[in-house]
Amino acid sequence: MAAIPLMFSKNRKPLLVYSFLNFAMFGILNYQLFKDGGLTRREHVDYALDSAIAMLFIVFIAYNFMSIYQKVLNSLRKELKERNRAEASLKEFRVLLASIINSMPSMIIGVDDDHRIILWNQETAVKTGVDKNRASGEGLFDLIPQLLFFKKELNRAVQSKKTAQLHKKNCNGPGMIGSWILPSIP
Repeated sequence: MAAIPLMFSKNRKPLLVYSFLNFAMFGILNYQLFKDGGLTRREHVDYALDSAIAMLFIVFIAYNFMSIYQKVLNSLRKELKERNRAEASLKEFRVLLASIINSMPSMIIGVDDDHRIILWNQETAVKTGVDKNRASGEGLFDLIPQLLFFKKELNRAVQSKKTAQLHKKNCNGPGMIGSWILPSIP
């Protein structure tokens, strides 16, 4: 059992050294037992063989556990590298997508099922005077009550998870200029 912690080392050498030292101590103790133990030759041979077989079995099991542990550890390392690469790619894609969305000349607002804002592009910030950080997580109709006109269409699009095509409506109000269109809702 004392060999079990050695299974978690990076290589097998400590386990083999430990096993060799155990066999050496076993040989010394076995010789001492033979000299002073008062056992018959047959009893001593039986004891020595049983003990040696048990020690070999333990070393064999520990060595195999170590091999399994190393395979699992290598598999986890590989999976972690792949996950990190995927996360890096996703981060790059998000940056690219945010750049594209923020460079568009139209207002783009994304909302969740509860009409809480999850996307607020630069043009929307310019036209409303509300910055992205302030808008994030807020209720759409709390920030832009003029869009209540589209609430029915927005609810239908959110519930059906389908795109809604809406036409421009004049929504002039304090601090807002011109006609707005609610973007298509996926």
